[in-house]
Formats: sequence, C-alpha cells, structure tokens
Amino acid sequence: MDRLVDRIVPAEEVLGPGVRRLAGDLAAAGDCRDDALRRLGLTLSRWETRGGPPAPPVLRAWSELVRTRGTASIADLARHAGWCHSQLGRRFPKQVGLSPKAAARVLRWREAIRRLAGGEPVAGAALGAGYHDQAHFGHECKAMAGCTPRRFLSTWNSEGFREDAEFLQEQAAVDRAEYSSEGRSGEKERNGGKKSAAPLLLR
Repeated sequence: MDRLVDRIVPAEEVLGPGVRRLAGDLAAAGDCRDDALRRLGLTLSRWETRGGPPAPPVLRAWSELVRTRGTASIADLARHAGWCHSQLGRRFPKQVGLSPKAAARVLRWREAIRRLAGGEPVAGAALGAGYHDQAHFGHECKAMAGCTPRRFLSTWNSEGFREDAEFLQEQAAVDRAEYSSEGRSGEKERNGGKKSAAPLLLR
C-alpha cells in the first residue's frame, strides 16, 4: 500500500480487470445515484475480502484512530498496537497506505467536513474536530483539498454529502454480511474459525 502513496498508477495495475467491470456498472447506472452507490459499495466490499487479514497491531491502531476521529497521539496508537514508535511507523503504512500521522490528518479533516456539512460554523467544526483554531483547519483544508473549507463544501450538497456517506456505510455493511455467508465461510475455516477484517479509510 505504501508504494502507491503520491503516485498516479493505472487502476487496473492495482485492482485488476474488475475495474473495467466496475466502470461499466457505474456507467449503466446513469443518473441513478442510489444504484451507482449500491454497485460501488458491493464491489468495494468484495475487493476488501481479497487481501489477507491485517496484522492485529495495525488493526488496533487503526481502530483507535477511527474511534478518536484522528485525534489520538502517536504514543497512544503505539500503546494500543503494542509496538514501539518505529515499529508502528514501519508496519502501519504497508497495510493502510499512509503513515499514522497522515491517516490521522485525513480522519480529522473528514470529521471537520462532516461537522461543517451538518451546519456547524467553521470555527465550531474546527474545534470540534480537534484543530487548534479555524486558521489551522483552513490551512489543512487548503493542503488536502486545495481550497478553503467553504469553497470545498460549496461543491457538495451538504444533505447529499451525508446521504452518500451514510448510504455507502450502510450498503457496505449489508454487502459484507451477505458476502460473508457465501464467500468467507472457507476463509473462516482456513483461519481456524477466526473472522478476518481489514481497515478501510472510508469507514
């Protein structure tokens, strides 16, 4: 995963020929957003099962990052993982694709945007997401999205933003449940009855 950071790579080189099928499915959905999101969620949840289970320390660190919405310190992540800082710094990017610090930035930014889309003022969204102040959030938004928070949000319909995010999460949960009853039974047996899981930045 870490080899893909800051690189432009053809999707087929990473995900295989299924990308073309996905593109065809999305094109077939046309203007029906719900159908497109359903197809995307189903494909992503199936792709999720293709990789091996993450190392438990990485999963513990990722779970803590998600729980705290990116505000956990590196020291806390290392403690949850049971690794030293250097081990976490080496192993985490290989399975998540970002360093712990970079992943925390993404999650913290997403939380601020979620709050902003929900109607909170910029200053309140910034503080609620863990930024020092509104200026800090504005700087991060420009670094990550190339524009101010207000300009970024203006490209989204705030209601649609929430609906799309919730739809993808709910649909992925349903698809994973359905897929687990069909495709993961053999995997569960191979893993000694333990269910595998993989961290997703989209969660």
